[in-house]
Amino acid sequence: MKRLVFLLSVMLLAMTLVIPVSADLPPGGWWGGIQVANLGDANADITLDIYTAGDDYSASATDVLPGASANFLSTNIGGTSWRGAGIVSADQPIAAVASLTNKLLGTAGITGGTARALYPGVNEPATTVFFPLVKNQYPAGNAKTTSFFVQNAGSAAGSFYADFTIGATHYYHTYASIPAGEMTLIDPADAGVPAASVGSLVVTSTVALAGVVNEYKIPAAGGPALDLMATRGFAPSDAGNTLLFPIFKNNFSSKHVGIQVQNTGSVAATVYLTATETYCFSGTPGTKTANATIQPGASYTFLGPSILGNQCLASAIVTSNQPVVGTASESRLYASQFTVYFGFNAATATDSVFAPLYKQIFVDLNTSGLQVQNTTAQAANCTLVWSTVGTTNIYTYTDTIPANGAKTYYRMDSTTDYPAANWASGTRVPNGTNNAVKVNCDRAVVGVVQEANATPANQDAGNYEAFNQ
Repeated sequence: MKRLVFLLSVMLLAMTLVIPVSADLPPGGWWGGIQVANLGDANADITLDIYTAGDDYSASATDVLPGASANFLSTNIGGTSWRGAGIVSADQPIAAVASLTNKLLGTAGITGGTARALYPGVNEPATTVFFPLVKNQYPAGNAKTTSFFVQNAGSAAGSFYADFTIGATHYYHTYASIPAGEMTLIDPADAGVPAASVGSLVVTSTVALAGVVNEYKIPAAGGPALDLMATRGFAPSDAGNTLLFPIFKNNFSSKHVGIQVQNTGSVAATVYLTATETYCFSGTPGTKTANATIQPGASYTFLGPSILGNQCLASAIVTSNQPVVGTASESRLYASQFTVYFGFNAATATDSVFAPLYKQIFVDLNTSGLQVQNTTAQAANCTLVWSTVGTTNIYTYTDTIPANGAKTYYRMDSTTDYPAANWASGTRVPNGTNNAVKVNCDRAVVGVVQEANATPANQDAGNYEAFNQ
């Protein structure tokens, strides 16, 4: 059996409306799901085991077709109120994406909740997990906070050791005797990290770990959370000397991106960023550069507005003389909309990527955009295939991605993709569908899926990273 370890941080129908004093998620209606895709050549039997502090639960799906997905909703598993971590097992190779939201849908969620995040499963747990970005009520006046849920992915109980780096100062805390399969909240305040702080985190243990970071803006007293973004933590094997970021923005559709790079090496790192602008609403796209020196365990943020031209969409490549990991955080001006995704180690780039969850004007108008980055100095010829969940329907599109550039595939029901390219072949992806997407190219590529409401003004957005095969 193949095993994919991931965190399912879920608080189901917790209707209490108080403001937490820790970095735990704000109470109020959290629920979620896991979409598991069969990457094999034969039908898959898939099992999900959930571990909570009180009870364990399980769910399964049988005969999932190659290229198809099974969707597990927390509202259909276990009791009416729980929070836990999960392990997915299958007899074929799999990939999974978890979602977490407090949006009201049927009996799940909470009135006024608009927060939603997506994050991938972890298939290589390790005894060290890196998190490039820590916020503790930062910045002052527009405070955001990060919470870290770390899972014991081993077979025996273990203790977790948290090391926060804030500037040149380290803050430490130990979390003792976490049972196998379960997770614990790692809160910056536990280690005495002061308010209005920003930095990085390293968690170590004698057992294998998997982790996810959640970032949210502290809601108004008595109100539900309005935003959330999440991605997984990094194992040492994720670190590399070259990182790839398919999405980098400066005021592009009123959105900015900051790239946070963490030095996982033992000496200071000299880091260079090269951004290739692929589309600008004003001005001519070009190539922009920046650099920084980062101490061991610490992180540095490259801000899109400080590097890119105004109203430009770009992709970025980060190189370093020490192993590094990184995340890209996106925010929208004049709105409480945030997303995050991790940087790809260039050594993991392949000519095939898979996105298990792509929505085309699906439930509640949720719509996905797939950004594919060409990691080479030659144009990439690509074929994209959408497979609708629960059917045998497929939709094919071919395209060319420029050297060192990226393209966005959004609203594939339209006669054009985004921002301007005609369909080259195939049938348009119909509205009202939930799909998986396979991308095959003749060059090495990576990809990120961004999901948002089809009505741009609505507060609803999330990112996750496509899987290289």
